[in-house]
Amino acid sequence: MKINPKFPPARMDLSMRRAEWDVYQAIEASEVPGRALYEVKVTKKSDQVDFLVWAEGITLFAVQLKGGTYVLDKGELALVTHHGRELQDGLLGDMWDCCLAIPRFLKPILHRGTYVVPVLALADMEENEAIRDMAERRSIDILFGMDDWVDRLVALADGHPIRHRPTRQTINEEVEAIMPELAEAPIQASPQLVIQNVETLHVHVGPEGVETLGIPDLTAGS
Repeated sequence: MKINPKFPPARMDLSMRRAEWDVYQAIEASEVPGRALYEVKVTKKSDQVDFLVWAEGITLFAVQLKGGTYVLDKGELALVTHHGRELQDGLLGDMWDCCLAIPRFLKPILHRGTYVVPVLALADMEENEAIRDMAERRSIDILFGMDDWVDRLVALADGHPIRHRPTRQTINEEVEAIMPELAEAPIQASPQLVIQNVETLHVHVGPEGVETLGIPDLTAGS
């Protein structure tokens, strides 16, 4: 699957970017038809979406990727650190807003709706039913771990009533609306010389036997 822009080389060896690089590589190596964008921010007020993944014939996924281990604390996610639990109050609400900013941005440009599946990807965690159930009550899908990442992401669409599934054309339209710099440049026609009102072309044979076309002087006798 084609993904843009290129992952910054300086990030590849950073431990805090390891999960992002792993997901980026998984998307790039996937044979699922479609396209993807890395680090998308459509408005100044909306937060950044880590990955937008268009699976052709399936849907658009807006993915927020989080590393580390999370637990539930008073109905909210809390990150487990060396200093104890750090409550991530409002994380899912903020995530919902930034994911839904994508179709709100696209609609006035393309004059149609876009179905988006918000996904929270917890790359360092194994399956946790309590967290999954809590997120689903807020209309957010959860993806745990890294195994078969793209295939499991695509499978999340089965739980959604998607009526209009993306085609190659609509995917390209949405990608280029979000990142216009990715649009293919129009092919420039080669300049052509057009000669009009010429009745006779003379063939000249030079001393070395090379034939050339001679154009008569159209101004002669004027």
